[in-house]
Amino acid sequence: MKRIGEVKTITGSIAVVQGEDQTLPKIGTKVIDEKLEKVGHIVDIIGPVSRPYIVIKIRGGVKDILKKRLYSR
Repeated sequence: MKRIGEVKTITGSIAVVQGEDQTLPKIGTKVIDEKLEKVGHIVDIIGPVSRPYIVIKIRGGVKDILKKRLYSR
């Protein structure tokens, strides 16, 4: 389990997370929360190389993840 970063914004079924380091997960990687529950999967990585933003497609039924830390599995 590797920490991805904190959710900065949510629009519809898309969450944007600011990455915490330069070691990035791959597109398609599953994303989980601190309770090890599946949140969704990574669909894109955008922004500056020093602090990239990770775009996550949220699965249905996931609530209240704004300002929460997410992890890759």
